[in-house]
Amino acid sequence: MKKLMQIQSDLKVNELIKEEMKKQAVSSVELAERLHIAPSSVYNILESDSIQVARLETISKALKINFFRIVAEQINIHEPANEKIESLEEQVRDQRKENEILKEVITLLGGNK
Repeated sequence: MKKLMQIQSDLKVNELIKEEMKKQAVSSVELAERLHIAPSSVYNILESDSIQVARLETISKALKINFFRIVAEQINIHEPANEKIESLEEQVRDQRKENEILKEVITLLGGNK
């Protein structure tokens, strides 16, 4: 838990946004226009250490970049649900193979006539 807190304190979403704005040559005023908010609100967002999820979503859409994916990569989250699904699918395949083998054994032993 302490490591997660350390990662969170090192992660600066506002810095990610600033970097992307610089890459795209998007000014604060232009971003404000895209978000339909006042430029002062953009300045506040860019100076804040935290951001609401809904606001990050709108900024992601305005800049056409998935900041959520970038944040997930930075905190080393690589779709754990998919890994669990893959593991379960592998277990199902193994169980099916075992069932086929058991059916053959039963048939060889004269069962299921």
